[in-house]
Amino acid sequence: MQSILYTVEYDTARSHDGTGGTGGTLVREQYERGFSRAHAELCPTRGGTGGAGGTGGAPLVMILVKSAPRNRARRQLIRDSWKPPPSARVGFGFVVGRPALPGELPLLRLEDDRHRDLIIGNSVDTYRNLTLKAVSVLEWVTRYCGRARLLLRSDDDFFVNVPRVLRWARGLGAARNAMFGAVLRGRPPYRDRRSKWFVSRETYNGSVYPDFVEGEVIAVTLDAARALLAAAGAHSALLVEDVLFGGILARELNITVRPLPVLKQGMPCRAPAAMAALLAVRAACLPAAACGGGAGGRGGGVPPAFQLHCAAVLNKQRFRKVERKIPFLQMLHKIKSSIVGYFQRL
Repeated sequence: MQSILYTVEYDTARSHDGTGGTGGTLVREQYERGFSRAHAELCPTRGGTGGAGGTGGAPLVMILVKSAPRNRARRQLIRDSWKPPPSARVGFGFVVGRPALPGELPLLRLEDDRHRDLIIGNSVDTYRNLTLKAVSVLEWVTRYCGRARLLLRSDDDFFVNVPRVLRWARGLGAARNAMFGAVLRGRPPYRDRRSKWFVSRETYNGSVYPDFVEGEVIAVTLDAARALLAAAGAHSALLVEDVLFGGILARELNITVRPLPVLKQGMPCRAPAAMAALLAVRAACLPAAACGGGAGGRGGGVPPAFQLHCAAVLNKQRFRKVERKIPFLQMLHKIKSSIVGYFQRL
């Protein structure tokens, strides 16, 4: 039986994804726990009995990728490049919310019928509901994969080096009540109601957020995941997800925060051989050199999955550059046609 975890309040003048509007009234929306598709078998066991009540050995890491319903191309790129093969030591799945547009739901179900790797939560998948999606991640892993040693959660615009993740996880030993990620300090709340990061003073009254772990790629031990889920219901769902889970709750629960070797936007890109030591790399940071070459031969020691992912992302970036030029080229063609037509009429 589903139970209410949050009562979310938002202004209809602002849509859930943060876009502006005029007028509007305060609306209460109840979030119910549960999933329309959960796929407990995504959590593997050594004995092959899988799922919530399996009797086999526990997986070392459960990797859950947060994705929006419309991001089908990103999910397919991950499946084609770095998605781990069936393994007794690592599980994998995508976590999406309920599509805001009803027409998207049949497409999502068709994709899941084919790949069987989508975990679809009950909250509407919008930017303002990212906190609820984070709750879905914690709820799924504690309910269906509670014997895993670690949860690694990533956004869908990252490459995750699965072999490197497994080696790193084995080196942690019996770590408990720990969170791994990049810590941000001294960040003020956004008070501009037009910003998608807007947080009202009623939601958070401080002038500066507490230090918090950035949520793009984050790992937590399973005992910490359970504690975070149990404590989340006492806080506003409209808080920024990173601040709530990686800052306020991590501090309240005395969770130990440790660094995670991840390359993200705003950081200098590295040589291919150095990238092989990273757990995750944001797609926007992939340099052309990582697709081949380097001192160590093709790719400089970078895994083939990384090279494939990198090449696909770079090709997509080049295509977007050409796309941006199309309106300009069309305008030039019209000007040229007008000039030629003018002189032909003389």
